[in-house]
Amino acid sequence: AGALATGGFGTALGVIRQAWAEGRITRVYADETRPWLPGTRITAWELAQDGIPVTLPADGAAASLMAKGGIGWVIVGADRIAANGDIANK
Repeated sequence: AGALATGGFGTALGVIRQAWAEGRITRVYADETRPWLPGTRITAWELAQDGIPVTLPADGAAASLMAKGGIGWVIVGADRIAANGDIANK
């Protein structure tokens, strides 16, 4: 997630926060991200602390939300992104 995980303004949540500040988004759907649920425990909490409306669907609901056209942006994050583009996550 953002500040709690990075000690500052995290990159994935930074994009969301900026889009919210500019009025470009009205709600965020933050997947629960199983099995350890950082979407539930960290991401949704940080967004709520910032006053950004957040809905926490089950991971399996993402495709349905996208198919219905309710999603305008998809932003992903990872625990580590190397300079060469390699990513690592739990």
